Amino acid sequence: MRDIVIASDGDEPGAALLNDLSLHLGKGRCRYVQYRHGTKDLNDLLLGYGQAAVVEAINGAPHVHVAGLFRMSKYAPTPMPTAMACRFDFLTDNYRIRLGDFVVATGVPGMGKTTFVNDLVVRMAENYGLSTCFASFEQHPLIDHRRSLRRLYAH
Repeated sequence: MRDIVIASDGDEPGAALLNDLSLHLGKGRCRYVQYRHGTKDLNDLLLGYGQAAVVEAINGAPHVHVAGLFRMSKYAPTPMPTAMACRFDFLTDNYRIRLGDFVVATGVPGMGKTTFVNDLVVRMAENYGLSTCFASFEQHPLIDHRRSLRRLYAH
């Protein structure tokens, strides 16, 4: 899909036209011409500054603002989270844990999901000092998880 450059007048009716056109054509693909001081359209720009200024205005036209859409370059740089080994030999090459990740363990009932997660959080606590928040919908955290965690931690 190609961009559409809208060169409406740089006054209030031109702004209304820009808004209406960009809504109908799709804001995500529309750009708009910004004029130099003292000009309100491409003709004024051509007469006052020449053909090169018109080409520059069209080529440099910014995108119409789309609410909630931002360029990656506008975000402050953030450090990459450290991936920590989960301390399971059979997963070392394929699975790492990062702070802030949301992990869902799913599968057939009785296949060991809770045991695996309990074992994993104990290993992460022992090796990295991490705390865990449980959202267990089948077991009571103070009864079932506490018993399992104590058993795993005391191994």
